[in-house]
Amino acid sequence: MPNGWQRISSRGVEVEVPASWPINSWSGCEPAPEALVVRGQGVVAGCGNDSPVHSLVTIERASVPPDSSVRAFQPGAKLSTVAAMLDGVPAQRRTSTLPNGQRHVELTVPGHDVALSATSSDDVLLEQILSSVHLVDVDSAGCATRLPTPAPWDVRRSGPAVDLAAEGAPSSMAVCAYEQDGIDSSLDATPSPEPTQASTATLSASSVLTGDALTQAVAAIDDAAPGPVPDLSARECLAGPDRAPLLLSAHYPSGGTMDVRIRYSTCTDRWTATPHGTSQVTMAQLAALLGPLHIGYATLGSLPGR
Repeated sequence: MPNGWQRISSRGVEVEVPASWPINSWSGCEPAPEALVVRGQGVVAGCGNDSPVHSLVTIERASVPPDSSVRAFQPGAKLSTVAAMLDGVPAQRRTSTLPNGQRHVELTVPGHDVALSATSSDDVLLEQILSSVHLVDVDSAGCATRLPTPAPWDVRRSGPAVDLAAEGAPSSMAVCAYEQDGIDSSLDATPSPEPTQASTATLSASSVLTGDALTQAVAAIDDAAPGPVPDLSARECLAGPDRAPLLLSAHYPSGGTMDVRIRYSTCTDRWTATPHGTSQVTMAQLAALLGPLHIGYATLGSLPGR
């Protein structure tokens, strides 16, 4: 990866972009940024501003065209479509020259239900980004593209409390956020049907926490009270779909790891669990973990602050 670049992962695709490019930072309520990466946004409160961004990369489900494609493939745009291969997998490459001179390219991999689009007026930059695109089963953060099977210890327990620092301070922590297939990642007023046992989930975003971000996340997890958050009754909370848990992997200087699962999306069965303990999930944990992922989120029931 070139110096000064970052690797972005979502839905089994990794792509490299300049490190200065922000992720999910534009709500459409202010002037458009010069560059932007959009992936796994979650809950978004926007203003509908569709001003063009100078350089834009999006990763979305192939069955849900990215907003950039909706704008790009419009009357007045010159469009070409060719068959392509991405890491040996059949794909489709659509190229459009926009009326403003920008070039827009979309790589769609139907078999993986993923589409990556890139838009820029800098052809050299655009091709450098596109040449970095790869399909992965496990991304560079260590997050699997498909949600792993449920862990036997990820169940309702009274405690003891989670203690990530019991064997010393972790040196890093991978954070993996998943989106249930067939369920919109945003939380709207009309809940989707409950997923069945056969439902699957795909990685929407990942990150590796170090330094101050890691210290804050570990403290937020270890400060929580033991046991799950008390359930709310049906009268107290609007029912909604059970979204995939947040998966963490704490890495230690000794070479050991600790897996963590955080459930927070419904009004019941809300906890933070490891093989050795269970604690309440808190708003402080979500802020420390989902903030670096740049994912908007909402909860159906109140959670403890800390």
